[in-house]
Amino acid sequence: MKKHFKKVMISFFSLAFILTFTSTFKVNAATGSWHNTTISGCQVRVWTDYSRYTSSATSIDTYAETNGKCGTIDYKAAIYVTGEGRVSSVQSGYFANRTPIKYFYFSNMPNINRGFNIVESHFELYKNGSFIGAASSDTLIVDR
Repeated sequence: MKKHFKKVMISFFSLAFILTFTSTFKVNAATGSWHNTTISGCQVRVWTDYSRYTSSATSIDTYAETNGKCGTIDYKAAIYVTGEGRVSSVQSGYFANRTPIKYFYFSNMPNINRGFNIVESHFELYKNGSFIGAASSDTLIVDR
């Protein structure tokens, strides 16, 4: 009986260790904080698929979403390297609740293909042609 109990305890602690160890290094999607706009009550935040991108990543996948109090707004989205400016093409469109996922491929961003970079996904927001604010992701790390 003691041998059986010992095997069960070793198995339990081994499983607990593995689950703890693997969850510590798991990289999850990153959702930024809410950003106010000039429209009363309207807030927008930006989501990205990861917070850190390594050489195995092919793109930064991102979208913007509203708190439901904005109506339909236009956007221009791009990837910016901190301190250097825009490094991707601009993708644009309009949305009321959430943009479609925007894919920014590293193959189209030669300035961040090598080395360590701090970037953000940035959305400029417009209503009836007038700028109403901007929303950015949390800081993203690109280590290629």
